[in-house]
Amino acid sequence: MITDSQASKQQETTTTELTGVVEKIIFHNTKNGYTVLLFHADTSIPVTLRSRRNKHQVTCVGILLNPEGHEHLALKGTWVTHDQYGHQFQFSESREIFPTKDSALHAYLTSGFIRGIGPALATRIINAFGSDTITILDTEPRRLLEIEGLGKKTFDAILESWSAHTVIRDLVLFLQPHGILPQKAARVYAVYGSEALAKIKENPYCLTIGNCDISFEKADILAKDLGFPPDSPLRLEAYIISLLLQARDKGHVYLTKEQILKQSCKLAEFREEQAEEALLRLGEDERLVLERWDIVEQSNEEKNANSDLSAETVHEEACYLPHFYRYETGIAKNILRILSSPKSILFNDPDAEAEAITQRFPLNLAQAQKEAILMAAKSKMLIITGGPGTGKTTILKAVISLFKTKKASIQLAAPTGKAARRMQEATQYSAKTIHRLLEFSPDGEYCERNETNPLSCDLLIIDEVSMIDIGLLHKLLKATPLGCTVIFVGDMYQLPSVGPGQVLADLISSHTLPMVKLYTIFRQSSESAIVRYAHEINKGQVPKFQNDHETRNDFYFLEVKNAHEAADTITELVTTRLPGYYGFDPCRDIQVLSPMHMGEAGVIELNKRLQEILNPQTDRVERLQSSFGYLDKVMQIRNNYDKEVFNGDTGIIVDFQPKRRELIVQFEENLVPYSFDELDELITSYAISIHKSQGSEYPCVVIPLVSTHWWMLQRNLLYTAVTRGKKLVCLVGERKALFQAIRHKRDEKRLTHMAQRIHDLRYPPHI
Repeated sequence: MITDSQASKQQETTTTELTGVVEKIIFHNTKNGYTVLLFHADTSIPVTLRSRRNKHQVTCVGILLNPEGHEHLALKGTWVTHDQYGHQFQFSESREIFPTKDSALHAYLTSGFIRGIGPALATRIINAFGSDTITILDTEPRRLLEIEGLGKKTFDAILESWSAHTVIRDLVLFLQPHGILPQKAARVYAVYGSEALAKIKENPYCLTIGNCDISFEKADILAKDLGFPPDSPLRLEAYIISLLLQARDKGHVYLTKEQILKQSCKLAEFREEQAEEALLRLGEDERLVLERWDIVEQSNEEKNANSDLSAETVHEEACYLPHFYRYETGIAKNILRILSSPKSILFNDPDAEAEAITQRFPLNLAQAQKEAILMAAKSKMLIITGGPGTGKTTILKAVISLFKTKKASIQLAAPTGKAARRMQEATQYSAKTIHRLLEFSPDGEYCERNETNPLSCDLLIIDEVSMIDIGLLHKLLKATPLGCTVIFVGDMYQLPSVGPGQVLADLISSHTLPMVKLYTIFRQSSESAIVRYAHEINKGQVPKFQNDHETRNDFYFLEVKNAHEAADTITELVTTRLPGYYGFDPCRDIQVLSPMHMGEAGVIELNKRLQEILNPQTDRVERLQSSFGYLDKVMQIRNNYDKEVFNGDTGIIVDFQPKRRELIVQFEENLVPYSFDELDELITSYAISIHKSQGSEYPCVVIPLVSTHWWMLQRNLLYTAVTRGKKLVCLVGERKALFQAIRHKRDEKRLTHMAQRIHDLRYPPHI
């Protein structure tokens, strides 16, 4: 005999189907479709699986693209037991079933998702069409005009709502059996709208090449299911574009023809000549740009000896996505345009005027700093690069003072909100994010400031240039006025941008823009172990750490044996030792920076550990890999111009209202509300990735270095993390992992021709 508990366990592992009506949408994420429903099932729920007194009521969780109240659904899934919420039905598939009874049909029509239908009109429609109402809406919607009192305006509203609902419903039902989840269908609908289904049936690979965020492998399975032959030209063309999209995600701007042909031949059914033909077709259709380059290669011995020996010329065919080609060529043309135009601010005696400014500073400036100030007075464009403590801020203050003597219009900007605020605090001059400076639209699709409506400034200073990707630089230079002096500031040894390109490195290696490289560490900075050790790490040297607690040193290395011990030590440091010894607020002053997301010493697990101890709330809302509650520490992960919060901004949840499905985050002095539907813009941030910390500084940083992070451990990653700390840095890790990070200087050059383009436009090669 099977007991109730055995039956319950059996049902928890068996796929079953529930049919019923949506009573209430408890939670819905519009971006990924994650939904929590209060569902009224058609049949009673077994006592062993019931978490409510009502025998028909059940909580259902899963993915729905566009859930509506009073919607009739069939849900396929399994029963699960949640630690906090008890029994739930977790569904993996859903389909809409239409009500036939008049009362259910009335509730369905008046649920709110069909604009224009109120209770009285719903009654008249049902009286006219009865159980055929849904069929009429689907196949003969114009018959609604037969209803007395239903005008053209109301009909148009009903038709628009029903059409959108029908497209979404059909799209989900079509994609779901092919392994494409409803949250992906939301993206497809956003890209193709009402034409989505027709486009997919015509060419399923549009899911890969059309910015739908669906992998080639998924689209390939769908194409096979739809009967597309494996040797279809559409398949090969989509695969080539997917290779370029994958390269983009790794920071590359193009791939060589050789790389594409080699990869394409790994795809079954295709030969190299077919791949060449596909590349030509893509080029002719302007879906790719193919460009031939002659690259001169010299051996290291020839370069070192400045030999006059003829170097080998290598022919390369670069394959670009069209917008990346426009970015590269546009950047080069705009740099030439700016360099070729006279300065709007001219100095009668630059040497004397620059010298007069330097005399205002109480400390003696290094020769390189003086040169930078003079070059800013003389040059149209300038690069200033150097590590921490080398005096970049002093130069900027002096240059601003110099241009203010001429009543110049000055703009300061940085890639992130944190970097812009840090720039403003350091220079005591207003600074903005580049996105705000260019007046990006809320959706990020266009800028108000461009070549036809340029910025109004005589001096433009851009900080943290290593964080800028090729697309953002292109937009910035398009909006730069001809007479403007442009100064790029950054640390060439930090991590490159998350997006494609290597902007600062290419600007430097173009040998076209004047550059000042700062080496001297000033006395007040050299007293800091953070600054000294950062420079030693950058040189590939392992610092001789002095864990001197008596003098309250500002840099410690705490050795552990493994990732588990590292996580324990970090938890103790953040929650107890550092707040007790230094008085740091664990949420506002201490930031854990991890090389990786996964593992015991990764971002996800450390966030969970620290959150449980620092803020043990029971009332929370779950979102993907984060959980939010009152007083949690969070980070904004994308620019939101409506809310005026930006990628990298950190704050504290100061109000949490589950019933209103809303919370409020305090970002410094700003209070910003979020509905629960908007929480995919936030992550909990007791621990964040080192990449996410770029452009920010924190009073104290704690950094795990363990062998399980092996493949991510490299010099510029550690250098970037260390230079985020202002008052204290604690490395917690294995000594072999520390050695690996310092000695491993991964020379992963990103594929870009930007430097050569800039150089060749400025100094055309002799033919």
